[in-house]
Amino acid sequence: GEGAIASLKEEISSLTASIKDLDNKVAEATELRKQEHVEYKEERAANAAAKNIILMAKDRMDQFYNKKSSLVQVSSHRSLQSDTLAPPPETFDAYTTKGAEASKVTTMMEFMAEDLEKEIVDGEQEEKDSQASYEKFVADSAEKRSTTTEEIKAKERAKAQAEETVLKSKASSKVQTKKLMAASEYVKNLHSECDWLLGNFDVRRKARDDEIESLNRAKSVLSGADV
Repeated sequence: GEGAIASLKEEISSLTASIKDLDNKVAEATELRKQEHVEYKEERAANAAAKNIILMAKDRMDQFYNKKSSLVQVSSHRSLQSDTLAPPPETFDAYTTKGAEASKVTTMMEFMAEDLEKEIVDGEQEEKDSQASYEKFVADSAEKRSTTTEEIKAKERAKAQAEETVLKSKASSKVQTKKLMAASEYVKNLHSECDWLLGNFDVRRKARDDEIESLNRAKSVLSGADV
């Protein structure tokens, strides 16, 4: 009846609102995924550039100190050959200290480059995971939207059928009402006629009796009897 129709309308309205909410969530997730992807590319490019700069600096330091080391070692070797008692050149100790410090710096650079590479690899994995999660969410949302849409269609059909049934019922009720009104009018008229007949019964009976008496008198006259 009309109660079922009202209930179906509420359910359809609720399902329609849920689809709208789902569409909004998908749009928000899409926008967020775009932003995350842009940030990932920028961070990856920055890390790759920083790693390359560090490795280039490390290579130059290695080349510089390796070249210096070779020159000092050659000079020291020649001095030893000319005079076994001559002390090593002053630059040798200085270089040894600087070389040790340079080794620490290049080692630190290696660690920094390794950390940057790890960030790059972790970033790639995180990007893949985020993209996979987003795609699954979109697919699940599409499936849910399709199911909800079909449910709305089914309820729309049920509401249309219920409305048609109510309309037919109302039309039938109107016909029945007209029939009842006609029957009631007939009964009312019949009652009126009956009331008239009952009200005039005595009058009609007296008239009938008078008519019979008149007929009897007429018969007596014709037969020669006294009136």
